[in-house]
Amino acid sequence: MKTAFQGLLVIFSLVAFTVILITATVKFEILNYNFLTNSFKTHNTYSGITQVVKNSINMQVGRGGGKINDITVLTDLITTENTTDFVNKNLFNLISFVNGNVSDLNVYVPINKIPKDILPNSITETKEEMTLEELGNRFNIAGLENLPLKEISQIGLYDYYILMIATAILGSLFILILLLVGAGSRLVAPAITFILSGLITILFVLGATDLNKYIVQNFTGSVSINKTLALTIIPPILTDIIRIWMWLGIGLIVFGVTLFFVKRGTKDVLKTK
Repeated sequence: MKTAFQGLLVIFSLVAFTVILITATVKFEILNYNFLTNSFKTHNTYSGITQVVKNSINMQVGRGGGKINDITVLTDLITTENTTDFVNKNLFNLISFVNGNVSDLNVYVPINKIPKDILPNSITETKEEMTLEELGNRFNIAGLENLPLKEISQIGLYDYYILMIATAILGSLFILILLLVGAGSRLVAPAITFILSGLITILFVLGATDLNKYIVQNFTGSVSINKTLALTIIPPILTDIIRIWMWLGIGLIVFGVTLFFVKRGTKDVLKTK
């Protein structure tokens, strides 16, 4: 009966661990400004985005029968430095909003980097930083009012709550698993919990690796700017996440194997045989 109960606790622990793995990845990596910008720097993503945007503009001009030389004033402004500035500021605004740190989603438009003599008079006085609503009104962008901004602004908060609850549940379950180990018995159930958690993490690694391969294989050579940007941005982020998951999975498995050689003391003190 005790063994069956331990097995049930292990299963619940694995569920809680999976929730923690997902929510922790969202909080500390996907919604982490420093993690994302460091990933972009490491993989030269800013340079890649710059080239994608330039190629897209040149392609659109060519399709319209125009000459690429006619827009060099514009394309010369699309440098890696300006792209880095644009991406970082808007990324910071977006993450701050999604994490609930600000009430409005602000958008950075680098108006001051564009020569005023090529801008319409109605735009020259536009603010560089404005809310998404102001952006839609200023440039007559339809559909922005239909975005679920309230729900989006709560993603980070809900993710944090779920992470904390799942962590508390996992901690409680592991304590119960540990207490059910008889005095002088090996820590088999705790060891299995760690090993299976590590294997789950490795499964996430394999899934993310397959996703990376799919994006590279199916988006490479696409003329769609959305797919090309996804090819430039997503794989580097996934690569860094995969590396963290891999080390975590290996660490959990090694620790779990180590626990197989540990016995619980007769006075609730763990000792190694």
